[in-house]
Amino acid sequence: MEREALLDPWEESVAAFVEVHIGHPPSRILDVGCGEGWLTRRLAGAGYEVNGVDPEAPDGPLFVRATLEEFGDPDPFDAAVVVLSLHHIGDLAGAVQKIADLLRTGGTLVVAEFAWDLFDDATARWCLDRLPAELDPDHWLHRRCAEIRKSLERGHDLEAVEHYRRWAADEGFHASSTMLEELRSRFRERFFSWTPYLFPELEGVTETEEQDAIRSGAIQASGFRFVGRVNTNDHEGRQPH
Repeated sequence: MEREALLDPWEESVAAFVEVHIGHPPSRILDVGCGEGWLTRRLAGAGYEVNGVDPEAPDGPLFVRATLEEFGDPDPFDAAVVVLSLHHIGDLAGAVQKIADLLRTGGTLVVAEFAWDLFDDATARWCLDRLPAELDPDHWLHRRCAEIRKSLERGHDLEAVEHYRRWAADEGFHASSTMLEELRSRFRERFFSWTPYLFPELEGVTETEEQDAIRSGAIQASGFRFVGRVNTNDHEGRQPH
């Protein structure tokens, strides 16, 4: 049995959200872009029949080291979970279609994603005021805020929007609007919400506090969650491959 990983507050929130929407164990679940496998292990520990697929997946019986394009299974999955994988996948339309193909008719897709394109100057200022004293260069938000801070120290304007657009263009990230367009074209939406994403990297900030700041209009949401069902008409006659 794979050992369940310790989760940070954002991962705990995502895991709880996923478990609400994927049905009861032992539903058959595909964790797309599983990374180090924290969610795959969590779901396996809860009794789900789960496979995590990723080109850099860990070793072990729960995991398949492959790209989504390479992955195939003769039996359809009851649900697929995609956490922070869509925004940087090259062929977004092909990936969303492949996920739909791997699900049974009426199967569920659960997505938790990064809405980098909504990050604005007010959100940047809010983050800068709440950074820990020592920044971790391995954390994406700390790196971005450190660069913005250096720019301000040189007397430049904040320009967080332009900074993030340049970063996203260099990384090849898809905007939240692009991801949602592809998801809604192939899945019937059952749930959608703009959500907090920044709080684990900030000093003493909880998910509730970030959510309150989003609701008040003080900052923009930096994440979203989506749940959909396979469009039955599009799915008829299609087999996993």
